[in-house]
Amino acid sequence: MAKTFRDAFLAHLERTGTPVKRVAEEAGVSYEQLKKLKGREGSSTNVEDAVKIARYFGYSLDEFIEDRTVQDRAEIVSLYNQLTPRERAILRAAGSADRDPALEG
Repeated sequence: MAKTFRDAFLAHLERTGTPVKRVAEEAGVSYEQLKKLKGREGSSTNVEDAVKIARYFGYSLDEFIEDRTVQDRAEIVSLYNQLTPRERAILRAAGSADRDPALEG
């Protein structure tokens, strides 16, 4: 059975425990639109906003709908979303910094 965007959205909300308001604010999508998407069976959203929502959760749109990724990735996204903006900046800086060969062990 084909999975709808709404089904995927609800599953990701449940799995990560992320509030709809936070998704709306951080993904740049209307909170009212996401409330409607969550609350009304058969509701949908436009492709542009669907892509923003999928990106917020750390997926391409295809991955988001098909749910082809492993549980670990969802857990990492959930943990990342719990970080403060400062902590996120530190993590990004650490992840993109040049590696010091002396520290590679």
